[in-house]
Amino acid sequence: LKLNPGVASLHTNRAAAYLKVKRYEDAAQDCTWALDIEPGNFKALLRRGAARVEMSEEGSLEGAVQDIEAALEQEPENKELRALHERALRMVRQYVDKQDAK
Repeated sequence: LKLNPGVASLHTNRAAAYLKVKRYEDAAQDCTWALDIEPGNFKALLRRGAARVEMSEEGSLEGAVQDIEAALEQEPENKELRALHERALRMVRQYVDKQDAK
């Protein structure tokens, strides 16, 4: 990365590695850098969405849904992405229900 930081795929590949070792914030950051370099990068949207789902904080869930929906516009039939979208929406509903119960 130090030799060629302007290549989005380097960031998305490292983000995939970060996801595997559950370093979700690092994965999301690498995907953000990839999206700065190449807006709309499918893998960056998918992986940042996945990282944000795993972080499952209020703001990250909203961002996760946005990323996943942007990726779905590019690949609406992607089964992995559709399942992630359903999971993210389910988590948002659970969060809202929990807030309503307070």
